[in-house]
Amino acid sequence: MKTSLIIILLGVVLLFATCENDQESQLVFKAEKGFFFFEGDTLKYNSKEGYQIETYRIDYGEEYKKNSSLLFASFEELLIAQGKLGFEKVEESEIYKKRAKWGKEMERIRKGNGDYILTDNYQFHPFLKKTNTFVEDEMQAFLNGLNSSIGEYAVEPHFCYAPKDAILLKDKDGKVVSCIEICFECTTIEFKPEIQVPYTYLTDKHFEFLRKFLDRLK
Repeated sequence: MKTSLIIILLGVVLLFATCENDQESQLVFKAEKGFFFFEGDTLKYNSKEGYQIETYRIDYGEEYKKNSSLLFASFEELLIAQGKLGFEKVEESEIYKKRAKWGKEMERIRKGNGDYILTDNYQFHPFLKKTNTFVEDEMQAFLNGLNSSIGEYAVEPHFCYAPKDAILLKDKDGKVVSCIEICFECTTIEFKPEIQVPYTYLTDKHFEFLRKFLDRLK
């Protein structure tokens, strides 16, 4: 009887610990307005002790990446099939059927989630995964690198905006107080809470620096 009771109690403790760890692992957004701000074309921040930077990226897993690579690599083959069969009959080709299968598999993995970082209701993307951590002391080094990345030309932002990378700033309690969303495809960055980004700030060198900072080149 005592043994059974001990096992039950251990199970409850383990369940509670698991739930507690799950809650701790969830990203919670506590907007702190005025943390990031621009002075002219220079991005600055209000330094606070105990804050840290974490970088994140949407990651659907290896199976998703494999299907995505197959779709990308087979595009030219699809065009060849379309040239032979014509636009109306290309759906009968094997490559079209394979691409449809890969696409459906990708949608299944995504579970209906689009490419976003933070919703209007301050909910983070469920497939967002941490890639690196930087202590608060490195914040100024990051900003110096970003602000000194003056490019030769300003990039032209597109409006498809589907960010997959983020730089999150956490306070000493682990709450996210500011979020920088980055879309390399659209060459656009957005801040949450929102601040206006000068057009002249978005240059080719800024995005080159951000790619290196996010470890995309390795």
